[in-house]
Amino acid sequence: MAACNDPLSQVLTNPENVKRVQQQLVLLAHAEMCRRKRGSYPNMKCCTPYCPLLIEVLTHLNSCMVGTSCSTPHCYSSRSIITHYQRCKNRTVHCPVCDTLKTLQNSESSERSIPEDLFEPYFFAF
Repeated sequence: MAACNDPLSQVLTNPENVKRVQQQLVLLAHAEMCRRKRGSYPNMKCCTPYCPLLIEVLTHLNSCMVGTSCSTPHCYSSRSIITHYQRCKNRTVHCPVCDTLKTLQNSESSERSIPEDLFEPYFFAF
């Protein structure tokens, strides 16, 4: 985990935190996929818990320049998680956070498959 060298590394020493970060990453991935689909289907409704909230967070992230002091709920944690994923996604090293999403990306099912360029629109410099 230390190989990733990012803000999450301190949080991820606790297994419960790893589980929460994994869950947030998967939900962020789902929200980004829903957001992309809404471009083609504006009336689409999603019943996945937290999806509408995380779509709002992802929209906010596109313009947020505040960083660590942003008061928008889930902004900084989501930014940190996405940045971590972007840095780790091409590594062959086992990562307890990213492995769950990598498994979904490699899934045979096209419905659950997650595109490689999932978080491409987001670039954050810390």
